Amino acid sequence: MDAAFLQSLLPAEAGVRIVGFAVASAGVTVTLATTPTASCPDCGTTSAAVHARYRRTLHDRPCLGRPVRLLVSARKFVCRRRECPRRVFCERLPALTAAHARTTGELAVAHRHLGLALGGEAGAR
Repeated sequence: MDAAFLQSLLPAEAGVRIVGFAVASAGVTVTLATTPTASCPDCGTTSAAVHARYRRTLHDRPCLGRPVRLLVSARKFVCRRRECPRRVFCERLPALTAAHARTTGELAVAHRHLGLALGGEAGAR
């Protein structure tokens, strides 16, 4: 598939780019990389000083009946502003997901609609 087409499927304001894509019988895996800097959620200072890296897995809506996983190479940054109470912060991806969430925003909305339509218990299954 064309990389530009795949990139157009992601929200432009997400701040991520596709670096890998794999389709298997178990599902679709998309590997994403983030921008080189991030803003501190407390003071808003932009930082490029990487403290650590970690892998974040987000589940997205299925594609043709196959589960979709987004693998994000996320980073923790050091806030360089001395007055800021937060020394280390994780980069946020508000266009894709909420903080600490394991699903994308679109999948969370789909789950919410399913739960409301089926009365909660049936939607949980």
